Amino acid sequence: MGRLSNRRQGISLVFFLSFLSVLTCAIGVLMLLLVLLHARRPADAAAVDGEREELEAELAGLERRLADLLPAIHGNEQRTAGAQAASSQRLSELARERERLARAVSELRKLAAQEEKLRREVAALRASASQLTGAGGAAPRKAEQAELEAELARLDQLLAALSEEARQDRSAADSAAGAAKEKRDQVERARERIDALRAELDKTKLDAEKLRQDVDVLTARKNELLKQKEANKRRGPLLLPGADGGGLQPVFVECRGEGVVIHPDQQIHPTATLAQADSPFGRFLDRVRKSKSQYVLFVVRPLGFDTFYTAQEAAEKAGVKMGWEPLPADIPLELPTSEGNVS
Repeated sequence: MGRLSNRRQGISLVFFLSFLSVLTCAIGVLMLLLVLLHARRPADAAAVDGEREELEAELAGLERRLADLLPAIHGNEQRTAGAQAASSQRLSELARERERLARAVSELRKLAAQEEKLRREVAALRASASQLTGAGGAAPRKAEQAELEAELARLDQLLAALSEEARQDRSAADSAAGAAKEKRDQVERARERIDALRAELDKTKLDAEKLRQDVDVLTARKNELLKQKEANKRRGPLLLPGADGGGLQPVFVECRGEGVVIHPDQQIHPTATLAQADSPFGRFLDRVRKSKSQYVLFVVRPLGFDTFYTAQEAAEKAGVKMGWEPLPADIPLELPTSEGNVS
């Protein structure tokens, strides 16, 4: 209390402001700040847990896709190697067919030259026979003519044989040319198949490399989230102001998407009934408040934050001390062995 006087005006001003009031206001402001800071943590924990679950699912999908692609890569490599071996074999066969065709063409040219030479000899012999026939009369001429006719007949037979052999050689050459063309077509198709397999293999390798990079990024993100989760575990339960749990027994209430479960009874209370004072959950909060030896510890699952907000508001209205702790969906709730929990 202090007095301030103004002698000139004759007015006295008195201010009543105790130190206890100032201290109370400061404590109230600090508690309000703590409540606001703690109210933000569920959303952060939900975002971390949700992102971790999404990353784990995406990582598992990428690992499965990579495992599916690896046999395809090995299969493409084996098929490419097989196609290359088949192509090499066909190229060797084509080279042999070309050599055979070249030999056949050479033989055919030799036979054609011999045939032409025999035709000229036959023509010359026939001209000689005609001259001898025109000369007429003498016995030596007749003998020479007979000899020439016999030689002409022999040459005609030889010419016919050479013609037949040349025809057969031409047929063989045509067959060899057809076989060589077929081999060339097979080699061309094999090369096209090899090119297609190489392109497919390159694309598969690029996809596999991209998947490996994605897996590495997701693995690093997963490890980061696990470290963050371990850090959250080491911090222990987060208690709201005034609910330090000192000397009090916790009553575990699990918050799920469909409602809350009070442990250890495993009874589910729907979210829509939590705000009702005469609901089973409201009566449970009233018993905890009257026990003087317990407080509510909310265990919040990733899908249960809306339920937690409703239950938290009901607990605040009931005047119950409480705390909360986020828990991922894949981790079971292990309760400590204690007595006196409210059902």
